[in-house]
Amino acid sequence: MHAKCISHLRCGVCSHAYTNSIFLLNNQGRCGRIFAKDKKKAPVGGPGPKGTWILSDDTPVSAILQQLTTLELSLAAWEERYPGGRSRYEQFVGIFDGEPRAGLWSATAVPVIAELKEILGKREVLIRELLCRGHDRAVIDAAIHKNVAQVREQKTKELLGIDEAARRKKKHRLTSREKNIVEVLRLNLKGPDYCNALEERKIPPPQAWIDEGCPVTYPLAYKIPKWRKRIQDEKHRLSKYLPPRKTPR
Repeated sequence: MHAKCISHLRCGVCSHAYTNSIFLLNNQGRCGRIFAKDKKKAPVGGPGPKGTWILSDDTPVSAILQQLTTLELSLAAWEERYPGGRSRYEQFVGIFDGEPRAGLWSATAVPVIAELKEILGKREVLIRELLCRGHDRAVIDAAIHKNVAQVREQKTKELLGIDEAARRKKKHRLTSREKNIVEVLRLNLKGPDYCNALEERKIPPPQAWIDEGCPVTYPLAYKIPKWRKRIQDEKHRLSKYLPPRKTPR
């Protein structure tokens, strides 16, 4: 609560003057800001009656910016749920009374507009508060944009972390045959030498390949382009299970 609001009975946000009786009765500015008569009991910011927002001089700028960030994210989510809704309904926010109006908005649009009005109303009050404290609008918008970007980046990292954890949880468990192939991969052999090493260890091609007509040994399969490609793909896939090489110092 600004001191001038009490001393001059004027709203510090919208500069609307009040008579003593009206101010003491409503204790509220035209802009929707509610003033506490006792500054010591003034809240630091939070929802007030009928969708208003309670503020005081004790409300730190960081808390206001945090609320604005939350509102911007809510507005973005609203726009995602109702594509094109803002350009259609924002023009009616000033006259919206919670009831359907023929030719303007239907009954089904009432909760949609009500949510938009609440978000925009709270945002306007908070921005006016910062302007009243002498902060530049461009600086306010830049701070909100930065905060929103940081929140979205953090959420993205969290989602990626969840996906990575799920991927690791579902990681393929090697069969005994595949483990033997990984042991051969440690030898870093290529082409026919790799296939001969598999044959020496009695490791046959996958049964699914053989069912499709693949030769029963890797050396013979490697001579055929189709199966050579399959062998290379299998080698690449299983090479991911090799332990990382130590870099020489």
